Parts: sequence; C-alpha cells; structure tokens
Amino acid sequence: MTCLHALLLVVICGQAPRADFPHEILKRGTLTLDVALPHAEKGYYRGTRFDWSGMVRSVSFDGHTFVDAWKDSHDPTNHDDCTGPAEEFGMDDPLGFAEARPGEAFVKIGVGVLRRPDASDYGFFKRYEIVEPGAWDVRKEEHSLTFRQTLKGPRGWAYEYAKTLALTDDSTFTIAHELKNTGTKPIKTTHYAHNFLHIDGRTVGPAYRLTVPFAIEEPSSPWPPLAEVRGNAITFREPIPLGSDVALKVSGPRPAEDNVVTVRNRAGGASVRIAGDRPLAKLSVWSVATATCPEPFVAIEVAPGETFRWTNTYTFSIARPQE
Repeated sequence: MTCLHALLLVVICGQAPRADFPHEILKRGTLTLDVALPHAEKGYYRGTRFDWSGMVRSVSFDGHTFVDAWKDSHDPTNHDDCTGPAEEFGMDDPLGFAEARPGEAFVKIGVGVLRRPDASDYGFFKRYEIVEPGAWDVRKEEHSLTFRQTLKGPRGWAYEYAKTLALTDDSTFTIAHELKNTGTKPIKTTHYAHNFLHIDGRTVGPAYRLTVPFAIEEPSSPWPPLAEVRGNAITFREPIPLGSDVALKVSGPRPAEDNVVTVRNRAGGASVRIAGDRPLAKLSVWSVATATCPEPFVAIEVAPGETFRWTNTYTFSIARPQE
C-alpha cells in the first residue's frame, strides 16, 4: 500500500514541529523514527552527496534520544545538512565521473544523474547540477518503509536500487539494501552510513564511549589530542569545542564479524549497537560537539545483470548510568 503523507504535523523527541517536508513516522513499542521521504522539490535532503532515501531525522527509544538535528540551521541542498544514518555511495569516485568530460553527466547512486562542471577532481562537499533526479517509489507497511529507485544513466551506467527500513522488534531496526546492475558496465563502488549520533542532547566528550570487537592498532601518526584510544575503545578526553572536529581512521579491511560498533553515552546509559553483515572495507569515526559518527564502509562490486545485498542492524539498549 502506497502511503505518502507529505504534510504531517508532529512533535517528536522534543523538536519543534515541522510540516514543510514529506516524512513518515515508524513506531514499535517505545522505538520511534521520523523518516524523511525523498522529493526533488520538497525533500528534507536534496543535496548531491547522500542517498535521498531513508534519511532518519530523529530516533528515540525508551525515553532517550539518539538522533536529532546536529546543526543550528538547515539547507536541504547542502552536502551534510542531514541526520541519522545518512548513507553515501562512491564518496570519492561516483559512477562515471572519471570518464566524464567537463559538461558531461555521471551517476550518484541514490541521488540521480549529475553534471561534471569542469576538469577538477570530484569533491563530495561540492554542489553539482542535478540533470535528472532519480524517481522514487515509496511503500509503507505498519513497521517498515521501502524505497525503490530505477535509473538509466549515460554511457551504460544503470541500476535498480531498493532500501527497506524496518522496525524488526521493540528495540531494533534494520536497513536492508539491494543493488541490481541493469547497465552494461560493472559497478565498483563503496557504501557507508555516516551515522550522525547525538545521544540525549549531550555534547560529545568524556561521556561517550565507542567500542569495536577488535583491538585498534596504533596509526602511523599520533591520534588527535582530544581522542583517547585504548584496546578496542575510543573515548574523548574533553568535550569537543564548537567549531572543532575529531577524525579517526580506526581500521582498514576486516571480516564481516568485525563490522560492529557500539556507541554509548555513559552518563545516561543509552547505547546503540550498529552491525553490518558484509566485510569492512574500512572504519572511520568523525566527531563534532553535536554528533559522533562511526562510518563503516563496505566495498561493492556488481557485474551487469547481478545483484548485491547487504544489511545494517541498529539495536538500542538502556543500562544504569555510569559517570
């Protein structure tokens, strides 16, 4: 059943009501998600970096918030004015960009057909002209939303992409992806979720702890001074000042069983475990005062006519606070 409620007026997670973009609410038990819907004119996110589908504007569970706006202002066309598990394909090399001459088109999966303006390198932070936004079909069930985009791009680049965001129980949601190569060229790209997490509105600092299931190796250059890395855990020595950021490359390629990261706010006891079912290409963490962002990358290779599937699972829990 197709169900697109473009103008819902809601108050969720203590945020001000917004009725100026299409969105849907998914709720199961105390787990509540406010999910923005893709729309070329009215969408909450219309930039050329992130996948337009399944942009989760807020997440709450058992009285705690995990996702909310991490910026004071919002420009739907800016590259990172987005929230939640924002996802991106081809962060450094979108399909067909390298072969496109200035003025020719290339493809950004989950966005559409874009135009290369000049001979300069691709930059995910740049604004590119959208030649053709990919059309979306959105279907809602009681506890899920499925987004489908079919796109035929230039020079043999084409795909069918589906993403299903589903609340599988009262404390878990999954994001299942399916990418079918319907073109004539092999698709070789990467995918990751940015995971803008802001737990209970607390500034990112000593209360936050990120853990992985493996020992984190020392980098060739020193860790940023605000970060503290010991064993399998990442913490912060001080609150991150406004206007500053902390960027870490945590690991390179690792097996699928290591594609897990848990983020906990020790002051409030709220945590989220993010697990993928594909091997890690790399794991990075980027943090500012209002968001800490574990970014697990997956390598994707799809021959013409074949399909690649992968799923990320988000599990929420609340424990006794630890100061």
